[in-house]
Amino acid sequence: MLKAQKFVEVSKNSLARMERHKKVTEREAKTRKSKMNVSALLRANTLVNQARIALVRAEDGLKIARQKLSLLTKLPEDLSVADPQLLTAPAGALETLRQTAVQNRADYESAKFNQQAAGEFVTITRGAHYPQMFAEGGVRYQDSQPQTGLDATTYYAGVRLQIPIFEGGLMKAEVAEAKSRQRQAELASALLKRIIESEVHEALTNLQTFDVVLETARLQVGDAKKNFDTVESLFSEGLVSSLSLIDAEQALSLSEKELVSATWDRQLAILRLERSLGLLGKNFLPRMDTD
Repeated sequence: MLKAQKFVEVSKNSLARMERHKKVTEREAKTRKSKMNVSALLRANTLVNQARIALVRAEDGLKIARQKLSLLTKLPEDLSVADPQLLTAPAGALETLRQTAVQNRADYESAKFNQQAAGEFVTITRGAHYPQMFAEGGVRYQDSQPQTGLDATTYYAGVRLQIPIFEGGLMKAEVAEAKSRQRQAELASALLKRIIESEVHEALTNLQTFDVVLETARLQVGDAKKNFDTVESLFSEGLVSSLSLIDAEQALSLSEKELVSATWDRQLAILRLERSLGLLGKNFLPRMDTD
C-alpha cells in the first residue's frame, strides 16, 4: 500500500508536468500557427491523456492495496497510512548472520530436539530388552461383619527378575529401526541447517543488491530532475523541441518510479533477512544503517 501511494504521487507529478507542457504548446500554437506547432500541441494532448491513464491505474492499484490491507487487518479501507521509519539491516558478516540464524530459528531448534529425542529412544529401545528387576510391595486390609478369622492387615513385598531368553531377533530389529529414525533425524537437522544458511545468504545478497539499486536510483532521480528543469526552461524559451522535453519527462517519471520500488523493495529485503535469521519482530540485534 505504501508503494501504491507513492506511485499515485509520482503519477500526479507527471500529469502536472505534462499539463504545464501542454499550456506552453497551446500558447505557441496560438501565437505562431504552423503545422509544427499544431503537431506539438496534439502530441502534448496525447501525453496528458497518457499521464491521466497512468494516474487512474495507479489509483486503481492503491484501491486494491487498501482492500487487501483491510482484509488482513480488518481496518477501514479509507485509512490514512503514514510512511513508517525506514528499517536498518541487521549488522554482521555472512558467517555471523548464519550463526545467528542457527541459534534463533525455531524450526532448527525443533529439529535438534527431534534428533535428541531419537537418540534417547535408541537407548530406551535397547534397554527394554535387557534383564529387568522389579520391586513390588503393598498393604491389604480386610474387615467384615460379622468378623472372621481372615480379617487382618497384611503387608507384602517381593522382588521379580525378568530375563529374556529367546526373542527371535526382536531386539536387533527394534534397535535397528530406532537407529534408522535417529539417522533420519540427524540428516533432517543437517539439511535444515544448510537450507537456513542458504536462505540467509540469499536474503543478504538480495539486500546488498537493493542497497546498490537504491543508491543508484537516488542519483538517477537527482540527475533526471536537473535535466528536466533545464530542458523545460529551454523549451519555454524556444531553444529546444518538444521531443527533448518529452524525453526528459519520461526519464524523470521512470526514475521516480524506480526509486519508489527500490525504497520499499529494500525494506522488504530487510524483513526477509530478519525472517531468515529468526529475528522477525525482535529488536535485540545491533543494526547498521546503510542509507
